[in-house]
Amino acid sequence: MSNDLCDFIRSIYPNKEVIALHEPYFFGEEKNMLCEAIDTTMVSTIGPFVEKCEQEIAKFTGVAYAVAMSNGTSALHIALLCAGVKKDDLVITQSLGFVATCNAISYCNADPVFVDIDRDSLSLSPEKLALWLEENTQTIDGVCVENTTKRRVSACLPIYILGHSIRSDALKTICDKHCLKLVEDAAEAVGSHDEHGKHAGMDSTVSALSFNGNKIITSGGGGMLITNNPTIAKQAKHLSTTAKINNSDMIAHDEIGYNYRMPNLNAALLYAQLLHVKEILKAKRLLAEKYHDFCQKHGLHSLKQREGTLANYWLNAIACDSAEECKNTLKYLNDHKIMARPIWQPMHLSRMFTHALRSPDLSNTLWAYEHIVCLPSSITKKLLEG
Repeated sequence: MSNDLCDFIRSIYPNKEVIALHEPYFFGEEKNMLCEAIDTTMVSTIGPFVEKCEQEIAKFTGVAYAVAMSNGTSALHIALLCAGVKKDDLVITQSLGFVATCNAISYCNADPVFVDIDRDSLSLSPEKLALWLEENTQTIDGVCVENTTKRRVSACLPIYILGHSIRSDALKTICDKHCLKLVEDAAEAVGSHDEHGKHAGMDSTVSALSFNGNKIITSGGGGMLITNNPTIAKQAKHLSTTAKINNSDMIAHDEIGYNYRMPNLNAALLYAQLLHVKEILKAKRLLAEKYHDFCQKHGLHSLKQREGTLANYWLNAIACDSAEECKNTLKYLNDHKIMARPIWQPMHLSRMFTHALRSPDLSNTLWAYEHIVCLPSSITKKLLEG
């Protein structure tokens, strides 16, 4: 199996000695727009490309407001602050995901609570979320309180994994019932839509996107906070610009702020990529179809979008039949210079978060960790041409 998979991947990337997991694709306008930003000398956090990107992302996702940030983690940090997460709060999330999610919770001096995922979405399970809340919390005067520690549970933070859609409708219903703010980590989900055609992040109080170098579109380093709430959008922009007061008579700040705004230079790169985002997504889905067809013919289990949803297929992946097969597949591909990767180590197994509260059953999380192989998913000129 590994040999056939290796040959198939090399047929997609025939001229690559080493095949990366995910490389950016540049169309040509990127250099021109970077030069334009340099020529204006506006290369820091103020400049026209920043505003253009905010407008284009808001339009593309269908939200009312977008606030550009230096990276996805900073966008997530500000999103949690704007959702009202405070020191000593608990934030329900999933253990399966990149460390940035739990780091952002920690930046708020709060702690995560880990609840299991569904296997088809790899995201937070609504049923298991509802069960944990019913068994471990009570609502007192409009505040969700954990029974043992008496700490406030202020938010729920599901993660879009590999670009697959989460069950946002069900999660929002549960959060509303238990007085929780829904904050979505949509870092990997630019271009992903749910069963109702809504872009990732639209159902939440506030969400975060990422434009890191390995994402669907890139600004090198960059992220975006998206929301339909004007108060949150204003607060996010204020906090991410060091909480500076706009006053021509003096330089002053009115609270602890953060130097988190996206530089105009990065925004120039992102704007050029945004011009081609639909082409990129079409090519990504074509690549996913090729993987699905190969897997079906060879008895492999590729991870597919849930029925009715539209995944961006940021990373294509297969689910192996056993942990041993997973390890052997990873070794074989990497030995042949194909940079396949396991999915992330669950956060509850990381030293920093072993103290965190969690559901007793995280079996789906562990299954994903032990069985999933992420495969090279860069787009090529041939894929763009269809």
